[in-house]
Amino acid sequence: MDFGLFFLMQRDDAWSERAVYDSVLEQMLVAESLGYHSVWIAEHHFSDYGLCPAPPVLASFVAARTATLPGLDTALALRSMRLFADEVAPAMTPVAHGA
Repeated sequence: MDFGLFFLMQRDDAWSERAVYDSVLEQMLVAESLGYHSVWIAEHHFSDYGLCPAPPVLASFVAARTATLPGLDTALALRSMRLFADEVAPAMTPVAHGA
């Protein structure tokens, strides 16, 4: 059985956007060493409910810094397949270590 982590990236008044991103990225990068097989990033726009408007960008950051986490899986969820095929996949494949 494979396990993954889902990140909503919520922010409240006690956390700055930078603190949320720092915390989430730290958790994503340590997930690999803890045996997780994937990370999932929620997409939200103009809301503190979720701070990430572009999950493929964040997924490419994580994929470039891990050996086994499949950043491409994260980018695929609920994305336009045309957008993925045209813009995301070619940009992420070299940094995702073949994931």
